[in-house]
Amino acid sequence: MNWKASKISVRVGSRTLLEPLTLELSAGKVTGILGPNGSGKTTLLHVLSGLRIPQTGWILSQETSRWREPDWAARVAFVGSTIPEGLELSVEEVLASSQFASHGQWFVPDLTLKDQMLCYLTELEVFSEGPEAGLKRSWATLSAGEKQLVDIVRGLLQPVEVLFLDEPTSALDLRHRLLVHTILKEHAQKGGVVAYSEHYWTDATVWMDDVVVLRAGQVVYQGSLAALDAERILEKVWRVHWTGSDWAGAKDAGNRT
Repeated sequence: MNWKASKISVRVGSRTLLEPLTLELSAGKVTGILGPNGSGKTTLLHVLSGLRIPQTGWILSQETSRWREPDWAARVAFVGSTIPEGLELSVEEVLASSQFASHGQWFVPDLTLKDQMLCYLTELEVFSEGPEAGLKRSWATLSAGEKQLVDIVRGLLQPVEVLFLDEPTSALDLRHRLLVHTILKEHAQKGGVVAYSEHYWTDATVWMDDVVVLRAGQVVYQGSLAALDAERILEKVWRVHWTGSDWAGAKDAGNRT
């Protein structure tokens, strides 16, 4: 199924974070949420994933007064800075939380779920000491990159139709960025809706099928990445110039007329 949002807007006081926007995310494809800092990417993902109530608009078939479906948590997963830093849980316990919506808070992983944990941890090369030892690690001892990878695994383990991620590669080295993009692409190709924000333009052009480009809370472009006029969008939104092989800095681009 596709994921539809209509006339979504977000305001805080007199400040508008998202202008009314309508979009549809396609199942089987990776959709990138792109834009400079402060453009509204995280706000949009929070609304789409159900973490923030918009001032106007609806998702799927519900109006603003009941803007989420009743079984939302069983259908939608969100990854991105939602796990407390000082959490006194093991990696295995954090990953087991992926089943809260369907099994309850104190679910103990069965062999099938544990095998899935080990498979994803291995595929993403999360722990140098190996996935079995990694499951026993305390969440509090993990590096920023390890925490980000474990949180991505937690999202992948959730039996949902839709997966949203906020900058899932921001703390990762080059190899782990490529591994994450690969596994998210494969996840989408199984028929799910996958959408995530990304700052690395070159990564977006390789791994994403569709994109939503934001600037100052407004949608500048929405559609196929293949149809995007990259040079025009980069100058208009980021004020940088891309020739296909070289970048011109923001200072130069900002002086263009």
